[in-house]
Amino acid sequence: MVQCTDKTRWDEFVRNSLQGSIFCQTAFLDALRVDYDTWLIEDKGKAQLGTVILRKGKEILPAPHGFTMYQGPMFSNYVNAQPLHTRTALILKLTEEFLANLSQHYYRLSFCLHYSHADVRGIQWFNYHEPHKGQFSFVLQYTGLLDLNQFKDLEDYLPNIRTTRRYEYRKAVRGGMKVESSKDIDTLLYLHRLTFERTGLVQTDEIAAMAKNIACAALNNKFGEMLVCHNPSGEIVSATLFLFDERCAYYLIGANHPAQRNSNGNTLLFMENILLSKNRGLRWVDTCGINSPFRGDFKTSFNAAPVPYFVVTWDDPTKSG
Repeated sequence: MVQCTDKTRWDEFVRNSLQGSIFCQTAFLDALRVDYDTWLIEDKGKAQLGTVILRKGKEILPAPHGFTMYQGPMFSNYVNAQPLHTRTALILKLTEEFLANLSQHYYRLSFCLHYSHADVRGIQWFNYHEPHKGQFSFVLQYTGLLDLNQFKDLEDYLPNIRTTRRYEYRKAVRGGMKVESSKDIDTLLYLHRLTFERTGLVQTDEIAAMAKNIACAALNNKFGEMLVCHNPSGEIVSATLFLFDERCAYYLIGANHPAQRNSNGNTLLFMENILLSKNRGLRWVDTCGINSPFRGDFKTSFNAAPVPYFVVTWDDPTKSG
């Protein structure tokens, strides 16, 4: 196992891994303003398995970090392409070796696993014969995944979503609501704060700063786009920030003005982002979690399928941070 300090090499590994995503690429990681380590297991100089570890100094940050998903073990394209009978044994072997090595460097290992991890036994069996050394806890989570190959265009897509959403979309269009790309990050943060307050939460300075850093990095490095929705009077009523990599778009932030919730700007923006993702040639839209009833229902109403993933954490019982 080696620590990878070459950002270009690391990003190439992430892009070519089935489990890779924008959340593990260095342009995104740098925006988090935390320390991070990237590790690889190699065979004859070729990477086979890698992961990122987030930390603040010696403190290992628990997964998932704010505004992040899918920071966990990633297998190379070579591993993922092996026949099933070979791949199954190889994944178990690599995972066992990887976790054994990582546990010598850190007192905690915490990962948000990509939903494509079909076999997590290698993690489940960590310290199987020595349980006193600690084992991973598993928390089941769900995201909503929309397959963009299921439709050709807007008219092909609309019949597949909930009747209410079709009505809201058409009502917003008839009502003169307009969508445009924007770099007005302060407005995104303002609406995000209002959305937090409406649900009884607090947008702390830390949350606001992290959202701003990610939004700035996404727009400047072209791995994201911010859309805003105007009402006929020109007021911005809703805003979204979607990130994207080579395969997938991610619904990272959505925010609405509480006084304009009946304008259906959020529905119009979600639809526009889906169509933009389709036009970009992407395969998927990931709604980034459907783990609360109201938000989960809104996201799945656009025909996003519930897909499970795991957050796993191991703490060394003999050590502390």
